[in-house]
Amino acid sequence: MQNIANPVSLARRVMDATDHNLLVGTGANKFAAAQGFETVPAESLVSAEAIAEFEQIRDYTDGVNK
Repeated sequence: MQNIANPVSLARRVMDATDHNLLVGTGANKFAAAQGFETVPAESLVSAEAIAEFEQIRDYTDGVNK
């Protein structure tokens, strides 16, 4: 699924409201929409701290690739 604000809540709804244990891809997004789950821009799902940490790690190459 993509761009779901609360994916854990959606997973719980799948378990409680369907016979399925797992939904993926477009089916998961269609189910989320039908259940009234909010979609959000992908950038809002990552904190500024996580982005800064990723950029720091991404830029670190000394010793990693040798």
